[in-house]
Amino acid sequence: MAVTKMALRTLNAEPAELKERLRAALDADQVELPPLPQVASEVVASGTADPRNAAAFSQLIQRDPALAANVMRIANSAAYRPRAPIVSLQQAIAWLGIGEIRNIALAVCVRGQLFVVPGHEPEIQELWRESVATACWACELARLKKRNVESAYLCGLLHRIGRAAAIGTLSRIEVAGRHTVAARTFSALADEFEVDFGRKLASQWQLPAAVCEAIHGWRNAGRTTGVTPEVLQTYVGHLLAIDLLHPELGNLSLLADHGALGELDVYPDELEALRARRDNVLASIAQF
Repeated sequence: MAVTKMALRTLNAEPAELKERLRAALDADQVELPPLPQVASEVVASGTADPRNAAAFSQLIQRDPALAANVMRIANSAAYRPRAPIVSLQQAIAWLGIGEIRNIALAVCVRGQLFVVPGHEPEIQELWRESVATACWACELARLKKRNVESAYLCGLLHRIGRAAAIGTLSRIEVAGRHTVAARTFSALADEFEVDFGRKLASQWQLPAAVCEAIHGWRNAGRTTGVTPEVLQTYVGHLLAIDLLHPELGNLSLLADHGALGELDVYPDELEALRARRDNVLASIAQF
């Protein structure tokens, strides 16, 4: 990920000037964003995982040895509790299902490509944990109401890629200018440019329409009517993720103020039953 020299001159600037330069680079399409690895792109394009295509899917993952090794490592982790060591991708698919292996492969690819920012490890790691938790909760919501589980996972996993990309770009600006942006300014700029970076990255990665809508609209889902189930699941999943990782913030109270659960047809007792799976979600986060 790099920013052109035009955007990198004199970094001892006021926040407004830095913001103006970052905006100019975005508008001029002069910010390079990381490409989605070819295998991951094909996994996304494959849509709903068909159990009949397990052999072909296994061959796809094996084209990337590092990815295949990581998928095998995670499939053998305590989170999935295999009865015996898993020694092949086809065995992993037989044990976990092609949909779960697809989710693991995508998560591995996305993390390695976007959620690695030297110098900003704590915030990018926290963002990654939040993204995985949101994906898991969105999955649970979709499974509860028999909606597309794989789409729900992808929406949750990628819902904050714009912020990850903004953090990465700002980090490159710091390195190139041998200058550290004040933490408050850095965070405010990442907040402000999250949607723009998300839109640009979603277009570059050619993500499905449902995922693009979730990236753009999850923040306002609780205050907007007529949004898609994927957007609503991402919004509710995000609140559940924050509650899991930072219960002291009390964000779950927002669900009582908006109609997202009603639009998803999720009743309070069903929500409590989902929240009882907290340990499963924590185990999913830990596996990465």
